[in-house]
This record gives sequence, structure tokens and C-alpha cells, in this order.
Amino acid sequence: MRFPVRPARSSGNLVIGAAVVALTGGGLAAATHPAVAAATFAAVAGTVTCATTGTTACESYTNTSSGIGIYGTSKNGTAVRAASTSNYGLKSTSASADAIYGQVTSSSATASAGVYGTSPSGYGVYGQSTDDNGIGVYGLSNSYIGVLAGTKSGTGTGVYAASVSGSGVAAYTSKGNALYADGINSGTGVYATSGTGIGVDSQTAGGVAFNGRNANGNGADIEGTYIGIIGRAPASGGYPLVLTDPNGNDLFQVDGGGNVRYSGSIQPYVRTKGGATITAFTPEISSPTMEDTGTATLARGTASVRLDPAFAATIDTATPYRVFITPNGDTHGVYVATKTMQGFVVRENQGGRSTASFDYRIVAAALGQSNKRMTAVEPSATIARVAPLHLTPKPREAYVRAMPVVK
Repeated sequence: MRFPVRPARSSGNLVIGAAVVALTGGGLAAATHPAVAAATFAAVAGTVTCATTGTTACESYTNTSSGIGIYGTSKNGTAVRAASTSNYGLKSTSASADAIYGQVTSSSATASAGVYGTSPSGYGVYGQSTDDNGIGVYGLSNSYIGVLAGTKSGTGTGVYAASVSGSGVAAYTSKGNALYADGINSGTGVYATSGTGIGVDSQTAGGVAFNGRNANGNGADIEGTYIGIIGRAPASGGYPLVLTDPNGNDLFQVDGGGNVRYSGSIQPYVRTKGGATITAFTPEISSPTMEDTGTATLARGTASVRLDPAFAATIDTATPYRVFITPNGDTHGVYVATKTMQGFVVRENQGGRSTASFDYRIVAAALGQSNKRMTAVEPSATIARVAPLHLTPKPREAYVRAMPVVK
């Protein structure tokens, strides 16, 4: 049997003819002219050129069974390469299996990729699903990174996700981190914007909805033109805000009832007349009280002081309030003769009839808290809650090694 040196062509499609007959079923091994067989190999593997338009393919291979349509191997070069100036470089369809399957068999090939796509201006890799429940791009890893996206240089975006009405990014996990973002150098781990909706919506059924940790800087920087942070928790047994030290000891608590508890002291910044700022302190008291101060005047040894109605509405009537008086003039001394929820009467001692001003201070139990007083708390007492997951980032070199090399 004679082997044609070059394949024949018909209507823009390669017709391999007798060469394929000789190359299948062990025909090449039975050839009596090895030089002719080698020439036939070169002819079949040669470049195919043709002129087609529309969806007509220059080369088309159809497997009517369950095998592989095109299979290419290479020791060092490219197994299969397809290029186009205006249409698909390679179009692969499948009715039931993977349309394109790429695999790197060597575990030592750290910079190799199962599928590698580049583009000077468009999409390097573009995935789309027309099914309402389909997936455009799916990445899976046994134990490392399912999908890794990065920029080679400049201010590009590692991952950009947008949606017309659904979620730009939806991350789920049954055990590990649903979404892990690391700004390797000075970049942003996660950057999310929204026109009128929610920039980041993080939810969990029992763990920590959001865990931000910075090994050498700010854990979170949140800004709002109206409200910077809103924290919500149930009114009974909940804590919308808890601040702790690195060991988990509570430093500041706000419970669902609006009660504030803290360790340390409150040190407000106070401005001076000269424009300077100094650090002051606030008093600590043993029970919740409401206080008011003022100045009144004895007229012929007697003065009636009316309580401010707003102040009177905030004190507990179950406990009598206290009044402390300091005269501002020469008297025989003064005392509080009567006290009611409308006010109190001050008289001069020994039936005196002096006329002098005096300062007063009223201390009353806060409404509904007349029986509360300071209590002993164990030093180690903290709120029972789910501890946040402190992530252990991988070395930066690990991410650099995992990123595909731009070729």
C-alpha cells in the first residue's frame, strides 16, 4: 500500500485518507518503509490552513461514542493550539461531560495550569452558564485554593464580581472559611461597593458572621456619612457590642437593654480656655442615681425650692431623695424641713429670719433602680459567646507560588 506524502483537501476540511488507515489499528507498525511512515506522520501533524466563514470549522472531529474528540500530548511544547483573528480559537461542546478538560499530571509543576488563558485586552478566561441555576466558572481544590485570582502589577483587581439583581459574590462553606481574602502587600483584602444596597452582607447560622484581623494595623476601618456602625442584638440576653483584649477578656460591653459596662476608667478630653486639650476623669458611684444642683435664697429664714419637672420624672419615688445645702452667707445654719415629689422647704435653725442665698445638690435614685448597688464580679468573668476564628494566613510566598505565571 502506498502512503500519500501530503494529505488531500476537500471543501476546506482536511481529508487524511489512506494515511489515517495506515496509522490506526497497528498499520504503521506493519509498514515496510519506515521513511515513508515518518513522512506520513509529518504530513498529518502539519499546519492546516483554510478559509471558512460563520460557524463552519476549518477542522472538525466528531466522536459518536463515549471517547475523546481530540487528545493531545506534548513533552515540552504545546499539545493543542488554536488561534483565530475574529471568532473562536477553539470551540468545544459536549452533551453530557466536560467540554474542555485540562490536567497537569506532575505535582512538581508549580507554575503550570490545567487551563491557561490570556488576552491582551479582553477576557483571559470567560465562563458563562445560560441555565438559571448554572455556574459560569467553577473551581475546586482538594485542600488548598479553589479559585485564585491576582494582578501581576499596578492597581488592577484580583476578583471583580457584579450582578444585575443577585449576589456579586456568594461564598459558602461547611467547615472552613467561606471567603478568605489577603492583601499580600499594601492592597485591600476585600473591597466591596454598592450603589444603594449592601456592600458586604455576611451571615452565619452559629459562627462569626464577620471576622477581621490585622497582624500589624487596624482590624477594621468603617466610615459612614450618617452612621458608621450599627450593632443589633436581642433585648434580653444579647450584646450588640463587646470589645475585648487579645486574650478575650471583656473590656467594654453594651447589652440589649442599653447598659454599658467597661473595665478601666472614662477619661474624656477637655478643652481649656487657651485652646489646649487635657485628660480628665469621671466619678465612680456605688449605685445608679440622678442628680441636680441649683441656688436658692432664704427670705426671712425660709425658702421653698421646686423640683424641675423633667428631673422629678426620672427619679424613683420608692426611695427618698437627699438634699445637701451650703449657705452663701451668715446664718444660724439651715436644714431641710420637708420633702415632696414637687419640691422641698429649707428653714434657718433656731427660728432664724436671715436673708441669704444657698447652693443645693439633690441626689435621687434613678427611676426603677432604687435597689441596685455595686456587686462583686469575678475578675475573669466574660460573656459566654462563640469565640471568633483567628485565621492563620499562609506565608505570602505560598500565594505568589500559587499564582499562574504570565507567559
